[in-house]
Amino acid sequence: MRNVEEQLQKLQQKYHQLQSDYANLMEEKTWMEERYDRLCQNEEHTKRQMLNVMDENASLRAEVRGLRDQLEKQWPARRQREAETELIRAAKAIVALAEETSSSSLKRSAAPVQQLSLQLSSE
Repeated sequence: MRNVEEQLQKLQQKYHQLQSDYANLMEEKTWMEERYDRLCQNEEHTKRQMLNVMDENASLRAEVRGLRDQLEKQWPARRQREAETELIRAAKAIVALAEETSSSSLKRSAAPVQQLSLQLSSE
């Protein structure tokens, strides 16, 4: 009889241990489910952020394209102004060179250049 009581006591201890293990496992399961839910929420938040960044990137690319197109339209006028500026500089250099020399023929040939330089400068 004593042997049966010992076995019963061992079985009861084992039963209580199994109940405790089961409770711990259920608590861990609940914690893991909550963690999984938070991870899913974080994933959704990250996806929304990524889509916002992609939208902003597309918007910025469109803005850059527009600015590039605008610059390309303005480029010929800018090149023309730069060419005119270079022409004015060259004309002034020719006039200055002619004034420095004593050659009257060079001074006469520089006169139209000087007039052109004044005309371009006034524009």
